[in-house]
Amino acid sequence: MVCNNRNTSTIRRCAAIILAVIMLMMAVVANTTVSVGAKTAVNEIVGKTVAEVLGMDGNTYINWLYSHQSDKYYLTTPYKGWDHRNPNGDKANAYGYSDTKNVAGMNCTGFVWHVLMKATKASGGNYSIIPALSGWVSFYRNNNISRRYFSSKTEMLNSGYLEKGDIIWMFIHGSEDISDDNNHIGIYWGNGQSDVFWNSITPENTQGRISDYPGAQYCVLKVMTRGYISVKKSSTNPELTDGKPEYTLKNIEYYVSKSPTDFDYSKNGKNYLGYIKLNESGEGHSVNGSRATLCSLAPGTYYVKEGYIPSNCNYERDETVYTVKVTAENTKTKPVELNVFDRPIQEPNILGDVDNDGEVSVLDAAFIQRKVCDIPLAVDPEHFLKTADVDGNNSIDITDAAMIQRYESELPTPYKIGEPI
Repeated sequence: MVCNNRNTSTIRRCAAIILAVIMLMMAVVANTTVSVGAKTAVNEIVGKTVAEVLGMDGNTYINWLYSHQSDKYYLTTPYKGWDHRNPNGDKANAYGYSDTKNVAGMNCTGFVWHVLMKATKASGGNYSIIPALSGWVSFYRNNNISRRYFSSKTEMLNSGYLEKGDIIWMFIHGSEDISDDNNHIGIYWGNGQSDVFWNSITPENTQGRISDYPGAQYCVLKVMTRGYISVKKSSTNPELTDGKPEYTLKNIEYYVSKSPTDFDYSKNGKNYLGYIKLNESGEGHSVNGSRATLCSLAPGTYYVKEGYIPSNCNYERDETVYTVKVTAENTKTKPVELNVFDRPIQEPNILGDVDNDGEVSVLDAAFIQRKVCDIPLAVDPEHFLKTADVDGNNSIDITDAAMIQRYESELPTPYKIGEPI
């Protein structure tokens, strides 16, 4: 967790401390204070985000992290103290003063530096000013970065202030003014309350838990401004659909993009910023903290369109591209509300009735088995796709045939959507 440089001259260190004290005194006058251990520190500073200062697009930053949250681009990179900034996925350079080309290794500030560098460079911003080692405190003070201080890990997790992608500094001795080689930095990767911390720490880069240091000061830096979207989908014919399980809205997905033409379903969502998945009531919210649903968005204009539709929803596809403007005022509790309506199919397909004879039988199982064996079928392809995926796993296989055979012996005929297996 080495984040400071012992070679800093005494004169520069003294000058930095004096400047820090002056700025701290000025900030105390304008901000609410809270007790942190035996000291009094500023509780919250409201200013710019890291993205604003660097000229970095917030979505580029968060999506860069999403793209590597499960691979070994960063994860498993060996921890090396001092100024190491070479992850497994980009070790050909020697980014840090202590780095050697083609040798992977990162310290804690090196990991955060590399993530911000990649996202800022891709955004056309100024990545030359991204700090490393002990330069972070002067960076966020001089640039008036929005931040809040906490006197414990528990206080921080319970505050409601944390958002995915925030940067967390841990000052072991209770103050950012006390330099220590064991001070630590990383990126919060939870959903606002969950304890998930992406950081470089002995022995390697990992997504673990936030360390609980008694008496430490936790400083949360805001990287990007957040905005949120909610979707509420309703039926155009509630008399037909309400209370009927064959007309479910559950698991319908609305994709969100920065472009109104970027809705190519064949690319499996790779062009999208993310998607909002609806529940049984037709509601979805972009506050969720996983890639499956949008975490949050930088303020701006976005486009939303229905993407994935489960085979058992029995609603017509919504082809409308909706324009949504997200602002910083669209918080988790006050998201942009997108209300959409969908027209139900008057005579829904019977799930499992592959041969379209009005009932589910072993003949339907035989149809699926022949299809799996690549034997041509005299069945309407569209009808087949809508009805043959009985288990709802987005593929048609022997499992679906076996389930139909079970329906034949265990369930009423014809089988209807919503009846238990």
